[in-house]
Amino acid sequence: MVDWPTFSAFNGTLKRETLVDDSLIPDPVQPAQPGENNFTRVERDILKWEAWMTKLRNADPTERTAMFGGFADDAKLVIDTFFPKDADPKRVRDKADKSQEYVADPLVVNFGAASPLQKLELFDSPSALAYLFSNARPGAGARDYRITGVPVMSFVSYVETGDRKYDRYVFGSTFAVGAASVANSDVIQKKCQTLLENWRRELMNQCVHNQVYHLLPTFPGFPFTFLSPKHHQQLCGNLFLRLVDDEVFCTAVVAAFAALSVAQTAELLQTKTPFEFIPQDKVYATAKYKLAIMETLKQIIKDRFNVSYSPATTNIPAILKDFAELYLMPKLFQPRMPPGEGKMKLDSPIEEPKSPVYTGAKKLALDTFWLIAFKPIQDVVGDLYHAVGYNHVRPESSTWGRCAETCCFSGMLYQWWPEVQNQVRMSDVKGFAMQSRIIGPSDLKPFDTKMLGALKGDVAGVYRLPCENCNDLMPFFDMKADGYSAVVMNTIPDQTIKLK
Repeated sequence: MVDWPTFSAFNGTLKRETLVDDSLIPDPVQPAQPGENNFTRVERDILKWEAWMTKLRNADPTERTAMFGGFADDAKLVIDTFFPKDADPKRVRDKADKSQEYVADPLVVNFGAASPLQKLELFDSPSALAYLFSNARPGAGARDYRITGVPVMSFVSYVETGDRKYDRYVFGSTFAVGAASVANSDVIQKKCQTLLENWRRELMNQCVHNQVYHLLPTFPGFPFTFLSPKHHQQLCGNLFLRLVDDEVFCTAVVAAFAALSVAQTAELLQTKTPFEFIPQDKVYATAKYKLAIMETLKQIIKDRFNVSYSPATTNIPAILKDFAELYLMPKLFQPRMPPGEGKMKLDSPIEEPKSPVYTGAKKLALDTFWLIAFKPIQDVVGDLYHAVGYNHVRPESSTWGRCAETCCFSGMLYQWWPEVQNQVRMSDVKGFAMQSRIIGPSDLKPFDTKMLGALKGDVAGVYRLPCENCNDLMPFFDMKADGYSAVVMNTIPDQTIKLK
């Protein structure tokens, strides 16, 4: 961040006073008054901005060169086109085609440091203004730079060949969680982070929905849930708690467990096999089985949240077969000696009986369970679906939109770059992410691939592979995950890689 008292740019035409000093307005307006309405303040700011733009427009060739260097002629063209004299700024540049319908008419200018220069298309005035600032030469004099709000993660996606003769890059970053130079930074940052994450989430959700409905006509029943993997995991726990809170479901579970316990015990007594088992109400409390139960519930959530869900085609007993095996079946183990002392021998399970009598009893118990539990399970899963839809169940973990790659996903959809001859395929997209805060000022000399490859953080180097959320989305957008890992692992020397 530049120290404002000494800030100067555009050959001295843009300073702090340019933005805050009302006396610089050519036709003075009433000075700022306490409590004045927002419109008056906005009008005054517009007049100051127009006064500055007039200085840029009227600059002679020498002054423009001091401002923009080798891009002075392009800068003049941009100013005259988008910010013309005695006229309103051109919000978008368009033209009428032969059918008298308006189409985009971008202004082509030179850009970049490569040789030959790349061509850049400017279509609207915000992009035009960004072009001017991007090419403005630093002002003279000492600067006090203070780095604040550095992103936690930074990311770049790119394609090496495309529908134009220059590479395309899309950059993204996570939100910075601290800024010591901002007063009340905790409050301000939390508010800003919420705004940014909500905006990113909306953007990503729109992109995901557009992609789903783009694919559905070609792939009916395309399996996608709109849920990020980490949000999905949270909903598995929520679903389980809702199930065990349902009286009918719990009655069915207790009855099935009791019937299966009797059948197993009878078989083991016949063979005189000693055993002990985990009580049914303790199964979920055992870490080994809790994680496995969560995994078995994922499929029913995927089914209900699927964009092509249909209750007529959903087979809940088949989807939750593994859940029933884990949660209903008694867990028998070699007994502890002396009995009841120490931990149960979870690594010494007793094999389930296979006799025809037991197999028949097991089928009867499970059939009875599904006869009773089918409707409450269907209702509970449906209630969870609507609770998420109405934001009654909010994500407690990372959702679409949190990652540095978000802008890249939303900016490189192949609806905008169709897969036709001489145009970009999403499978051609490459990229890499890095943990920005590992890189300090002392590491910037030299700032090159070799230096970054050798740089180490607390656990690994600066580069990070895509997280679980991003890995789940990449194939959905026809993006190959190895286009990211390969870039880092095959081209970056001395780099230890880890997941985000």
